[in-house]
Amino acid sequence: MAVFKGGGDIGEDLIEEDRYSVFSDLFVTDEEIEAHLERFKKSIQGMHDDRPEFFKSFINIKNEVWALGQHYGLGTPLLDWTTSPLIAAFFAFEPKKDPDSSQGERVVYAIDKTKLDKLKVGESKVELFEPSYNGNKRLAAQSGLFTYVPNGVCLNELVKRCYKDVDGNEYVLIKLIIPGDDRDGFLRLLNSKENINNSSLYPDLIGVSRHCNLHFEIDDY
Repeated sequence: MAVFKGGGDIGEDLIEEDRYSVFSDLFVTDEEIEAHLERFKKSIQGMHDDRPEFFKSFINIKNEVWALGQHYGLGTPLLDWTTSPLIAAFFAFEPKKDPDSSQGERVVYAIDKTKLDKLKVGESKVELFEPSYNGNKRLAAQSGLFTYVPNGVCLNELVKRCYKDVDGNEYVLIKLIIPGDDRDGFLRLLNSKENINNSSLYPDLIGVSRHCNLHFEIDDY
């Protein structure tokens, strides 16, 4: 079974750059990252009073808290993935291409889940996890899960390190480059045939607003 991630414009190869792997532009030390997590935890207290017992247990699970924050703009050590290749493709094509960028090709990454443990070298591995907190509507709508990336390490380099002796016929992480010439047509097709759009993937007022805005940007959307 594979999981997928839309990477946007090929000129923004985010999965291979240290600046995206954690938040090296924002933090310097692990201690600062921990302080950032604790600040977020304190700030969201009282926001889930409808399920106080569940939230009390959830708030002490680090990756669960990171996952919640990730979907609302918090800087985290996580990368978003989805079990749906079409949802990943939407995220790859949705950003509008910079007119000055080259070709406009888009990228979708795939990780083979079944091989993460089977092929790993030593104790190191890529950690893939599915949050259990069901109060995150965005996560559910996007069929989402995450990889955890250590501070200062990009996922591409982590895969090379952990799976360096893998047979050439096997793969753990692959990168698919897709022609982006007909961005509007592709997004139009995902919307009309699959109901994959900002409104369905972000089931809140922000998602609805972004969805409505695309109707101005894309003809017959």
